[in-house]
Amino acid sequence: MTEPMKQCPRFDRCSAPICPLDPLQDQRMYLKGEPKCTLSKAKRYKLGKGTDLERQGLTKRERISKKWWDSLTEAEKARRIAKTRGFLPVR
Repeated sequence: MTEPMKQCPRFDRCSAPICPLDPLQDQRMYLKGEPKCTLSKAKRYKLGKGTDLERQGLTKRERISKKWWDSLTEAEKARRIAKTRGFLPVR
């Protein structure tokens, strides 16, 4: 199976030292000022979801937030969504 990061449409021209789709991302080192992955979270998650990646293409912070969100009850999720509707622009 091809590594998930090679499925990224930006793989050939990307210069980010840490790829959220890299199975060894935790072993990579990021230095301040280096470029970061600019592929959208939705696209990274879609590419990583069907793989054995622990974070499924999400960054460490995104994965922690997803676990927290998934742990909420449906009623609590609905309450939080309703609370933020006043802050988001209407499309």
